[in-house]
Amino acid sequence: MSVEDQLRFDINRCSFCPLGANRIFYAPIFQAHSDTLLVFEAPSLSVCENKNPWKHPSAVILNRLISHASGTDLSRFHLTFLLKCWPQIDGSTPPTRHRKAWAQECAQHYLQREIEVSDFKQILLFGELVSKICLPELEEDWESLKMKSIHWGKNETQVHCLEHPKMVQKQGLNSELGRQTLTQLHQILGGKMTKPDDNMELNLFDFFE
Repeated sequence: MSVEDQLRFDINRCSFCPLGANRIFYAPIFQAHSDTLLVFEAPSLSVCENKNPWKHPSAVILNRLISHASGTDLSRFHLTFLLKCWPQIDGSTPPTRHRKAWAQECAQHYLQREIEVSDFKQILLFGELVSKICLPELEEDWESLKMKSIHWGKNETQVHCLEHPKMVQKQGLNSELGRQTLTQLHQILGGKMTKPDDNMELNLFDFFE
């Protein structure tokens, strides 16, 4: 069994926290040429069921952010979540303090293994909660974290903290927050930056829990 298959096997039998009782897991899909890891907190139910989050309709805002900031090629990106399953119990969302503790546990057991599989050149952490779980040693406020480029782990991988796409979606790509996020992404990813139009984004938050 390959390292990737072993990781997926372990995730699909996870019992580190009560969420595992759902038996609704998201096992990552690895691409051959991924050099950039994108990390979110938790998948939605439909992402777990569909397996490939890039093909989910609600990934539109993330696709547009990347496309405007760097170009349309998504093959370089590996998308994952700290929690590896649908973060609800009997249809109810646990309090944030529980989800945070469970995400910390899950990240400890699985995220580092994902990083080691592909030897990513850079890691993008989306949202304050994800950033602070992954970088607990940095006791800084969210605005300060977003301004930093951090070297992480034995391979000195570059880590960047970015605003969650659904926050950008609420205000629009052409808002001040949208433009700041696009500029930050462009500085990280390179490529060609294009200006977004003024169309309002659809309410497609289901991709992100």
